[in-house]
Amino acid sequence: MVVAEQGNWVADVVIVVEGTANLSPYVDSLKSHYIVPTLEYFNGGPIDDRDCGYDTNSTTYALVVFMAADCATEPAATCNAPTTNVAKLLSWFDRVSFVGGGGESCSHIAEGLGTALQVFDDFQALREPSVVVQKHCVLVCNSPPYRLPSLESPVYAGHTVDQLAGIMAERQVNFSILSPRKIPALYKLYEKAGGDLQLALAKNYAKDRRHMVLLRGYQLQERPVSPQAVVSEVKVEPSPPPAAPPLNPRSPATTAVAQKRPAGGSP
Repeated sequence: MVVAEQGNWVADVVIVVEGTANLSPYVDSLKSHYIVPTLEYFNGGPIDDRDCGYDTNSTTYALVVFMAADCATEPAATCNAPTTNVAKLLSWFDRVSFVGGGGESCSHIAEGLGTALQVFDDFQALREPSVVVQKHCVLVCNSPPYRLPSLESPVYAGHTVDQLAGIMAERQVNFSILSPRKIPALYKLYEKAGGDLQLALAKNYAKDRRHMVLLRGYQLQERPVSPQAVVSEVKVEPSPPPAAPPLNPRSPATTAVAQKRPAGGSP
């Protein structure tokens, strides 16, 4: 278990989860390998449902769940917040159905990030000005974003997913991504949010080599990075030309003088 060094700071942690069936087969694996260890990191130890802090001087958590286009006319993103009890946050996560999606290849990540930014604004109002706060947004999904702006957040409506990621970078929100597969659009989103992709890829936190685990501002149990395959140089000697076939002594081409049969003679 890796835990944060508790000093004179606290954190605002927002877990943004895709609630569609796209993530359903991988929920248990992502939860046990990454989500629970992430919460233990910020909690400073194992999760205890009896541990409750104070809103103004403890790490505060929220859960944002976003869907895909088939959710209309229901909201594309919903929020459970705030809580200082990690066990309560996990109970919210366990109640997510992870159904629907309509076979869509994308999801409303922009709505999820817009709602997360609104949550950070609300958390700030709960804090005393003297409290040093680290902000962390952890995106858990298995699909790329729609290329549509956010429409539901009253403050961040009209912003695209790239613009919302840029706002997180400006406000020093540590943006991390957990996904059961490597999606190129999510690599780009991580960089838009201020992440150093090369630095993130230099550390391997994935329990499965197919998983995408891009962390910023915190760490989990690190695993060895797979060594690159070394291809040894093999010197290939040129093959000798094929040998000429042996000459047939009875071939006409090899007979210097053709024998003439005597005329009128019997054999």
